[in-house]
Amino acid sequence: MNIEENIKLFQQYQKSNKLEKASEMVDAIADTLKTDGRTVLCANHILEFYLFEYYFKTRDYEAVRYPVHRMYHSLAKKYMERMHFDKAYEKLERAAEWNRVDMDIYWEKTECLKQLGELKKLKETTKELHKFIYTRADIARYYRNIAYYYVEKKEPEKAMMLYTYSNMFSHSKTADSEINFLETALGRECPEYTVEQIQKDVKKIKLPVGISETTLAILFRAGQLELEQGDKASGLECMEVLYQVTGDENIRKIVEGNS
Repeated sequence: MNIEENIKLFQQYQKSNKLEKASEMVDAIADTLKTDGRTVLCANHILEFYLFEYYFKTRDYEAVRYPVHRMYHSLAKKYMERMHFDKAYEKLERAAEWNRVDMDIYWEKTECLKQLGELKKLKETTKELHKFIYTRADIARYYRNIAYYYVEKKEPEKAMMLYTYSNMFSHSKTADSEINFLETALGRECPEYTVEQIQKDVKKIKLPVGISETTLAILFRAGQLELEQGDKASGLECMEVLYQVTGDENIRKIVEGNS
């Protein structure tokens, strides 16, 4: 059978909850696509090529058009639904081999680590993924993850501050719920922070106060290059994401000028 047929078979096994069979099939697909131990990348978006090349310092990799990372990821979700978090984490590790800059894979890994009680690894993994973040929703989730760590470590003041800071980037019911829980536990309301005050507190626990400037520069350069090379859709998408994060009027003008 060819790869397309094997992918269909994988999907059938997964849909019918034959997870071991599905696992064997995706492993077989992965083995077929791996070439001489070369690094591979199944990208979701043009920006991921730029992030991968910059942060992993290589252009020596095989771009794979088949979504192997998504197959492993979807299989991991199935295992998570069944509370098989060890197996789910294994599949997420395999998924990451095929896309090392996919935020969805990283977030799923951190959810597994929460369930496994691996708090130190949760914090380390969350901190490692910071450099790949380029949206307000993801940076907010970054702070919520670290806040969760501090809740579990019985450091509610730090947790409350981080949940509050996450809401400054992207408001969420999760953060609101956790803040309410901590207010009840501490018997007082959450402080009214100014941006300057809260950023000082974030720096005190050695966390970055926002999205990496390097990553934003990569996002800008990716958009610029794609527009120059005639891929208007990809270039505009990069610039629109950058504008949503920064609100920079110069970026808005580039978007409007190319729309």
